[in-house]
Parts: sequence; C-alpha cells; structure tokens
Amino acid sequence: MADIVLFSPRREVDAKTNVHNLIVLCRNQLNAFGKDLDFDSGSWDLSNEITLKSNGKKVRAVFSSWETADASQPESMAQPYQNFAKAYFRYQHTLKKTSSIGGRMAALRALGASLACGGSPEVWRADASHFNHASQLLRENFAGETAYRNGIQLAMIADFLDTNRLVAAPLTWKNPIPRPSSKAARVGKEFDEHREKMMPSPFALEALAKAYRAAVEPVDVIVSSVAALLCSAPDRIHEVLILRTDAEVIDKKPDGSSAYGFRWKPGKGAAPMIKWITSTMASVAREAFQRVRGATEEARQVARWYEVHPAQMYLPDHLQHLRTRQFITVGEAKDALFVTGMGNVLDFCERKKVKCEGVGQDAMIDFETFEAAVIGLLPDGFPMMEPITGLLYSEALCVSRRNEFHATRGTYRCAIERIDDGKIATGLGNNSEHGKGSIFDRLGFFEEDGSPIAIRSHQFRHYLNTLAKDGGLNEFEIAKWSGRSDIRQNAAYNHISDRDTIQQIKDLTADQEKSFGELVTQARVTVVPRKEF
Repeated sequence: MADIVLFSPRREVDAKTNVHNLIVLCRNQLNAFGKDLDFDSGSWDLSNEITLKSNGKKVRAVFSSWETADASQPESMAQPYQNFAKAYFRYQHTLKKTSSIGGRMAALRALGASLACGGSPEVWRADASHFNHASQLLRENFAGETAYRNGIQLAMIADFLDTNRLVAAPLTWKNPIPRPSSKAARVGKEFDEHREKMMPSPFALEALAKAYRAAVEPVDVIVSSVAALLCSAPDRIHEVLILRTDAEVIDKKPDGSSAYGFRWKPGKGAAPMIKWITSTMASVAREAFQRVRGATEEARQVARWYEVHPAQMYLPDHLQHLRTRQFITVGEAKDALFVTGMGNVLDFCERKKVKCEGVGQDAMIDFETFEAAVIGLLPDGFPMMEPITGLLYSEALCVSRRNEFHATRGTYRCAIERIDDGKIATGLGNNSEHGKGSIFDRLGFFEEDGSPIAIRSHQFRHYLNTLAKDGGLNEFEIAKWSGRSDIRQNAAYNHISDRDTIQQIKDLTADQEKSFGELVTQARVTVVPRKEF
C-alpha cells in the first residue's frame, strides 16, 4: 500500500512555485504505481495496481493530448501541463484508489486542451473560462451519465487547484453538465424501445433455458451456466468471473430450510458480502456453479502444476517420459501441446523460435527450447489472476485452457487463460454478425422473427432489478441485493412502465380485501407479514 504524503502549499510563494513543488513531491516521494515508476514516460503501466474487472487486461495511463486520445500513436500532452497532470493523477490515486481512470484522464485532457488553446499550457494560469471551455469539450464528446461524471472529475481538479493555491486567482467552479434525469416519462414509443433494448426478450430467455439443458460441449456448458448465475441474482459479469471455487455458502434459515449464496465482492463500491440466492433459483444457481467448476477443473489442474513446477511444462501422465529426451517428434510435440488435432506444431515452433532438426513432419524438436516456449504461454502475472484481491488462477472458478473458446484454433493442453467478458459475450450471441458462433447458433435457436439471439450480460441485471421493483422490494433492498453503495444508481435499472403501475392499481382495486379508499366499499387493509411477502 502506498504511503500517504500530503501536499502543503506555501502561502508565501506564488502559484507557479506551488505547482512546481507539487510535481517534485509526486515525482520523488509518492509510491503509488510503484517506487520505480518512470514519471517522465508518456504512458504508465498500472497493471500491478489496477486490473480491468471484466478481462484482466493491462491498464495503462496514457498522457495524450485531447485531440489524439483515440489515435493508435497519440501525441503527448503539452508541457509543462503534462507534468502537472501526472502529478495530480498520482496524488489522487494515493488518496483514493480507483479502477475507473477514464473519467479522470478525460477531464485532465480536456483542461489541457483548453489551456493549450490560449497558447500557454501552464495550469497555474487556469481560470473559470478554461474550465467552461473544458466542460464544453466533454459535453460534445461524451453523452448522458458519462459526460456528467467526467464533469464531476473536472470540478474536482478545479477544487484541488483552488484549495492548494495552485492558481493565480481564487477559483470557484462547479460542474455545469447536468445529470440525466431518471424521471423521464415511462410511456410512449421511446420508453418502450429503451426498455426492449435494456431487457432480454422473453423468447431469448426461453431459448437460454433450453440451451442450458441442451449444452454438452465445455464452452456451451460454461457460457450457459454463467448466464444461469446472472439470472439468479443481479450480478455484474466481472463479479461472476472472479468468483472463487470455494465461494459457495450454505446456511440454515430460521424455519430450518437451507439458504444458498456466494461470497461476493461487489464492483461498485459496496462492501464484500454474502449474496443470497432466492429460494426459487437456489437449485439452479447451485447446479450452474457445479457445472462451471466441473468444466474448468482441468485448467485449474494445469495452474496448480505450474505453481509447484514453475520451470517445467505441464505434461499428462502418458507423456511424462518426454522429459528424459533431448529431442521429440512432431507427433509427440503435438500431443503435448494440443488437446485435439487442430493445432499446428510446426507453426508454433516457427513462431516461438523453437530449435528443430530436419523439416516437415520428419523434424525432431528440441525439448528444452520447446518447453521454454510453452512456459512462455502462461498469462502475465501468473500465478496471480487478480493482484488486488489475491485470487490465484488455481483458485478461480472461471479459468480455461488457452483457446478453448476459439472456434478454429487448437486448444492448448498445457496453457491456461482467464474466462473474460468477451468470451461470454460471444457465447451469448454478441458477435454472431462477425461470424463468431454463439451457443444459440450451435443449437439452432433464434428469435421469434428468425433473427439471431443476442443477450448482453448486463441485461440480466436490468431484468432482475425490474422484477424486484415490480415485486415490491424497496430501493435500499434492491441496492443491497445488487451490490450498490448508492441507492440512486437503482433508477437506471428500473424499467417498469406507467402502464405496469396502472395495472397494479387496477389489480389491487379489483380485490376489495387488498385495497382501500373511495374506489371500494370496504376501507380495511390486510397486513401481510414481510416474511410471507
């Protein structure tokens, strides 16, 4: 954990000097992102402290200009503003770590662009006009909630500059980008289209249930079972993908029946928790968890091997004798490398510069260089999958043999990788239009109109939140169940229309035992105990 070193501005010096002192402190005294961080580099590798939740890919902070942020070879921010941006970025991460660096970086780039327009990219010269221009850039390039959140980051920079005497004149600036209203009309074509977009279709859910039962191949078993877990509770996909194999919790309810849930680490600020599964879905969730664990056990076995034998490639029992040989045949190498006959060993040896004597199928492969090339296939950071949480590949529920999810490449027997959100998205049909088959394509299921079925993982969360709201859970309970730290986040997941609410009122008033007021003759309320409800 990085030591916290607070910056203390000096009242007796000017803003320009305070900016210089801040940069010196952040360059030389802070430990965030590592003591050996190359402060002057235009791109920082933050993988040891930040991991993308859904796929485990490396995270980089690229201090590029606003105009070239999306370019393959972006230009760096202008100096001396760039040094301030780096100092601020590192200082803020020291005070409060976050994995969502995009908004902070967007705000820094926008302010840098605004200062550069004035011909003097020095942050101590910043005033309200620069921040107004920067907020306008954010409005033009980001929409809705994203623009609002990036504006909040911009306001944080303004407050930081003012509080720490880093600007020449007092700066009082508030975010002018409004937060999108959650009180939009819940009727009409626009609402219906939005609801349809955010929720899986009834036909798709029915097809998913059939696919879950029909799945046989490991990939289809994993994809359908992960989807079943997402249908059991309002989870984010990355939360499921970093479950441990020992995440299951079974306890007794007051009535003696069993309660089933998972040890859970929410992804939006809520504290670690046990997420209990509703009784109607507990058996499905338990079965789905066991199905994933069974389908991924061989990958964990490989991971455990490398934890104990980091300098030796994994070999099944029937190939252990290859360790005693200096050279192995192409056929033996293929058996050691791939689960099926789809892989090309000679291509692998050429790409990895493995020593060979002879050519073609008669070649003899040097085992030492072959083994080194195989060990090099292990994921970056192995044996750690999630450095922040300490999750090992050998402990992870969602780990697979390398290329197991790929339709045309050979599945490696001796290498592993994490199952990321992209693999699940493809399995649920999100890349069918690009020729990547889904579980629905393979089993012959389509939408009611004949179009390919595609379900986004987040649609399950919207669906369950809407069901919960419709079923009477209050906002606090929905937020708690969903792993949110702020109940205001519930609004984006509520897709109950005004028609639904009106129908609920009609249903209530049609039953005089459950209604009251002028619409009925009996003004009595039957109180239902919460436990029964």
